[in-house]
Amino acid sequence: MRATTWIPADLRALVSAASAVAYGRVVAVDVQLAETSRAVERRVVVRVSDYYKGQLGGEVLLRVPGGTLGGYRTVVVGAPEFREGEEVVLFLRGETAGPASLVGLAQGVVRVRVDPQSGLRRVWPPASAAMADTQGRVLRGQGPRRVMALEAFAAEVRQIVERRERPGRPR
Repeated sequence: MRATTWIPADLRALVSAASAVAYGRVVAVDVQLAETSRAVERRVVVRVSDYYKGQLGGEVLLRVPGGTLGGYRTVVVGAPEFREGEEVVLFLRGETAGPASLVGLAQGVVRVRVDPQSGLRRVWPPASAAMADTQGRVLRGQGPRRVMALEAFAAEVRQIVERRERPGRPR
């Protein structure tokens, strides 16, 4: 038996820990046994439309722990669920060769929704950032999640990347 430790991460921490930040659409979700154990994992394929940081190619294969396959079931607290067709922004660790993983499990997934009235794409940043106070303690029900346009969110991520990469600037 294993345990999951969950530490809330704000947007700066997610961007910093990620080798790539990608926006795209989930095109496939497959459940299978992990190669090295009897644990069940999901393999998620995301067709990338844009990168806000890094580059892992036009499609990203993502390994997500957990799922049910035949008589095997693996439950991982904090592991996100994915549906084919949904749009997401992913904070990824990985390289172009081989599957990637999420930074902070579900914290590394930002859901994109299309506003039916305006047709604008909006994001709901990870709840963990809204639930933490200034000392990093998690306060349930505290802090509103700031819904914003996808373009504004992308600009914020790119600005964080630019600040971190600019020589002579504090990180």
